[in-house]
Amino acid sequence: MTPVESTRENRTSRWWPRPRRAALFAMLFFPMTFVIVTVNYWIYRARFEFMERHPEVASIKPPTISRAISDPAIGEPFAFWISTSAAFLVLAMLPVAWLYWRSAGSVGAGSPNTRRFLRISALLLVALQAGAAVGMVILSQYTFPSFDEEHMLGSYTFFVGQSLVILVMGLSCGAIALQRPVADALAIGGGVNPRVSRLRAPLAIGCVASAIAYLALFVLKNAELGEAKAFVYQAYVLLEPALISAYLAVFATFYFDLVTILRRDPARRPSAAT
Repeated sequence: MTPVESTRENRTSRWWPRPRRAALFAMLFFPMTFVIVTVNYWIYRARFEFMERHPEVASIKPPTISRAISDPAIGEPFAFWISTSAAFLVLAMLPVAWLYWRSAGSVGAGSPNTRRFLRISALLLVALQAGAAVGMVILSQYTFPSFDEEHMLGSYTFFVGQSLVILVMGLSCGAIALQRPVADALAIGGGVNPRVSRLRAPLAIGCVASAIAYLALFVLKNAELGEAKAFVYQAYVLLEPALISAYLAVFATFYFDLVTILRRDPARRPSAAT
């Protein structure tokens, strides 16, 4: 084999994982990909299908996701796929939490407060995501008009829990991006990608701001606003699926972190985190 061929083979091996690494990629990325694709598909399909099945109702009042799944023909498959996605969402959070846990080890004793914060963040992400997943199951299984209170409980649990997940991501990534010694340590030791953190932190904070705006619209939609009431309700209806997609977009940025760390350090595995 010539030196050129040897160099080309080495370069290829870095970019194309071997069978074991391919299996690890699939194990880590399948839950995340499943959730992102499935949830996005169903939150938009539910509304469009309701408008097709009930055009006279939709022309008077655009349907929210909650209203759309009140139709059993829409709600039953929605419940199955969203409940399945809830389970996969918790699984998808585990490698992300591992990134934060490993980041704490990479930071080391030189930044004790940041190290502690990153480890707390890792634990919080799993706990909060599990709570949000429970909300997803409840809101999809219990629908209007028979289970109004249960459905609203599920909605509150999901949106509050998922917003807190994104907030933890934003604050921890901000702590990484704003501290040069921490970013340098992670660039060497591995963990959450400092460069991606500079993008993820403002993206996450923007997502939380959208969640606050959604809450404000939720309250205002029932207020006496005159001609503005229709505009507020339309904004509320449109922001609901957009906010869920924004949650998933922030989550999807961790593809970059996981790919980077697996390519640069194939010997270390999530199970080897300290």
